[in-house]
Amino acid sequence: MGELLRTDVPGSLRRTAIMHGEEVARSFVAITHAVRTGRPAFDEVHGRPFYDYLNEHPGVADTFADGMGTVGVPPVLAHYRPLAGAGTVVDVGGGDGGLLASVLTAHPTLRGVLLELPGAIRGAHTRLADAGLMDRAELVSGSFFDDVPSGGDIYVLARVLHNWADEHAVAILRRVRQAMTDQARLIVLERFRSADSGSVTTAVVDLLMLGLMAGRQRTEDEYVALLEQAGFKVVAVAPPAGEPDDRLIEAMPR
Repeated sequence: MGELLRTDVPGSLRRTAIMHGEEVARSFVAITHAVRTGRPAFDEVHGRPFYDYLNEHPGVADTFADGMGTVGVPPVLAHYRPLAGAGTVVDVGGGDGGLLASVLTAHPTLRGVLLELPGAIRGAHTRLADAGLMDRAELVSGSFFDDVPSGGDIYVLARVLHNWADEHAVAILRRVRQAMTDQARLIVLERFRSADSGSVTTAVVDLLMLGLMAGRQRTEDEYVALLEQAGFKVVAVAPPAGEPDDRLIEAMPR
C-alpha cells in the first residue's frame, strides 16, 4: 500500500491522499454543522468557500488539481461519436487538463479550449505541454460564473455540476448557454444517483459534496430539470460504460 504514496510509481495516489488527509479531513470535524444548516463544513472550518481557499493557497490548489487528475476520464466519453467530426471542444472547469488531453490525443484534428481557475491552469499547461498538445490547445484563466469562451462546437462539463447547489448549477449552465451557438452541443458527465438508493461510491461523494461545497449527487431527472431551466433541451442520455453510475447527457440550446 505504501507504494501508492510514492511520486515515482504509475498511478501514484500521493496527492490524493494529501488532499483528503488535510483540508478535507479537517472539514469533517464540522460535519454536524453541515447537517444542521445545509451550509458547507469547509466554510465553517476554514473561514471561506472551498474555491476561494484554493485561490489563496496555490500549493493546495496544485495538490487538489493533481489529485483530481487521478480520477481519470469517464469511459462513456469514448463512445460519444460527434467528437470525431467537431472542430473545437471547450472543457469548462476542466481541472488539470487530463480529460482534454485524452480527447485531443484520440482526435488529432480536434482543437481544445480549457477554462479553469489560475491554480489549475498551471498544472494543465504542464500536462498538455508534456503530451505535445499545446499547439492545439488554448488555456483560459477565469471563472465559469463570469464568462465562458465562445466558438466551441462541443462544450463539456465533467463532474462539475455536482459540486454546486441547484441555483449555482443553473447559473453555470446559463453561462455556457450564452457562449454557445444554436448548433453547438453540451456534454454533461456526471455520476448519477439512482432514484431509490445508489452505490456506496455515489453516497460517499454525496457526503463529500455536503461537507465541502454544498453540492450533491443527483438523479437523471434532476439533471434534466436543471438543463431545461437553463435553456437546454436534452437530446440523449448515454448508458453507463465503465463505472456503473457514470452517465453522459447530451443537450442543445432550446
